[in-house]
Amino acid sequence: YFDKFPYSLVRKICGIILTGTRDTALKSLKYSYEVLTSGRIMCVFPEGKRSIDGNISEPKKGIGYVAKLSNAPFLPVYISGTEFLYSRMHPGFHLAKVKVKIFPVIYSESNIEKFLLKWKKMLQAHIDESRCL
Repeated sequence: YFDKFPYSLVRKICGIILTGTRDTALKSLKYSYEVLTSGRIMCVFPEGKRSIDGNISEPKKGIGYVAKLSNAPFLPVYISGTEFLYSRMHPGFHLAKVKVKIFPVIYSESNIEKFLLKWKKMLQAHIDESRCL
């Protein structure tokens, strides 16, 4: 999405870091570390993508390493409804109800897998609870 206009302009203005390939992985992790250790704020999608169906995928280990090395606090946020707004399942833009749930801050762990599991369990519990309502 972000290689072609107008999304390339959005990427530049918002400082979006492209990830997902071997070429971009090291550069994005290094930049993420620099942003967090300088005290700035950064939005991270630990799964590396938006969910197509609203379910949580396995988080990528890279952000776990950045969390551990930077000692930055992480504020988990769950955004629901975007799969109806704009997605591969629903091509084009559509009016949709989008909800944002902000969770308590979590801090890095000495064990990266434990940190990522804490993040995933927090979001999955919210999803499970929402489906029961």
